[in-house]
Amino acid sequence: MDEAPSSTVNPMTDSIGGMVLAGGLFLIVVVLGAWMWLQRNQPAPIDYTGSLPPIDLSGTGTSKRNGSSSSVELGQRDNSDVDGILRRASEALNARRYLEANGAGALDLYLEVLKKDPYSKEGLDGLDLVLDNMAKKADAGLAAYDMGEAERYIAAISVARPDYGVLVGLHDRLELAKTVQILADKAFRQLSSRKLAAPPGDNAAETYRTILTYDPEHRAAKQGMHKIALGLWASAEKAMANKDREQAEELLLQISAVEPGFSKLGLLAKAIAQMSRGTTLKARLANASEAYAKGRLAPPDVNNAYDLYRRILRDHPKSRDARRGVMRVRDRLLTGTRRALDDRDVAEATSWLERALAAGADSKKVAELSRDIAHERRLHKARQGIFEEVLTLSDLKAVRRVNPKYPRTEEAEGWVDVEFTVNERGRVKDAVVKDQSIEGVFERSALTAVRRWKFEPVRENGRPIPVRVGFRFTFRDEG
Repeated sequence: MDEAPSSTVNPMTDSIGGMVLAGGLFLIVVVLGAWMWLQRNQPAPIDYTGSLPPIDLSGTGTSKRNGSSSSVELGQRDNSDVDGILRRASEALNARRYLEANGAGALDLYLEVLKKDPYSKEGLDGLDLVLDNMAKKADAGLAAYDMGEAERYIAAISVARPDYGVLVGLHDRLELAKTVQILADKAFRQLSSRKLAAPPGDNAAETYRTILTYDPEHRAAKQGMHKIALGLWASAEKAMANKDREQAEELLLQISAVEPGFSKLGLLAKAIAQMSRGTTLKARLANASEAYAKGRLAPPDVNNAYDLYRRILRDHPKSRDARRGVMRVRDRLLTGTRRALDDRDVAEATSWLERALAAGADSKKVAELSRDIAHERRLHKARQGIFEEVLTLSDLKAVRRVNPKYPRTEEAEGWVDVEFTVNERGRVKDAVVKDQSIEGVFERSALTAVRRWKFEPVRENGRPIPVRVGFRFTFRDEG
């Protein structure tokens, strides 16, 4: 029998062939899958024939395109959003809309840009421009004394950048402007009340001068000073019509102090000179003597004897009668001060002494009377139970001290706080219990003892004065 030819199969060859076939199939599947994935994620072609839908810049964090919404995570820069805000901020800056409601001003918009992108050069540069322009607006408001405008811009700058270079200076100027405005309002009220250059310490001229020391170019103060000069001139015209030379002369001095370049000063001085030629020295002395007799001695009295005698001496330096008149005025003012002190009228004595000082009274006598007034004021307060401090026993020197008797009681010990006055003669007055450890036990014994005490008077400027003293009595049963 013929046998079919046999073939030999190599197992290793069959295994390698299978692996190659499997690998090829796997590669085809991967490539096909990648191609399908790319096709599926291919962005839709843009239709350039139409217009893009608007981008939402409201800050809500979403943008709308072709009707679909996609969320933009906070903390990540959305270039389209920042660019849109920059565009709006630039428009507001160019239109000088620095502060607007609802965040529409240039300041808020640039701050919003920097919130989204702290390193935005456009945002930083824009913010600098806004702050510089706002500082200029604040400066202009301060120059015009528009407090509301200036304060609004300064407050906004302070919030946006507390370390802004000129901020401290703006704050200082704002406080100064507020002070000047308060003074301006005060001066206006004084002007309306006809307090032009008097009384001293409460007149429009002094207030306007204070304003001009702060701001030499203050327009309202300059205008106010001119109004005062015009008002004083009107009064001077009346004085000249009434042949009141002294009053006209006083008004001449006031006008010169208010507005040295007042155009009618020369006319007023000429009129006063003419009146002076028509008034004899004897008549002027009689006028001053009459003022003295009626008690119009010194400022603030109008047409007072001191001023009248002083004016006579200016025109007639050798007039003995005028010199004696001045001395009589000063002596009478000092005498009035002493009499008021004898009557224990501190307010009246102070008024007399102030006028004596204004009339140039002897400085030593004025100083002595001033100390007497201070002493009488201290006594007056003491009589009313008013003391500046409560002293201790160590502040005084005792002449006599009596120990309190220990009361018969079941309580072994206790204490009592006593307060009392030591008067000008060193005697104890007005002793009272301020506090105690046991009510109703030791207080009577303590008060009885302290009322028998005596001290050397306390002195102030060589004069005895009443003082208030506090002391604690401690009671112990010694057996």
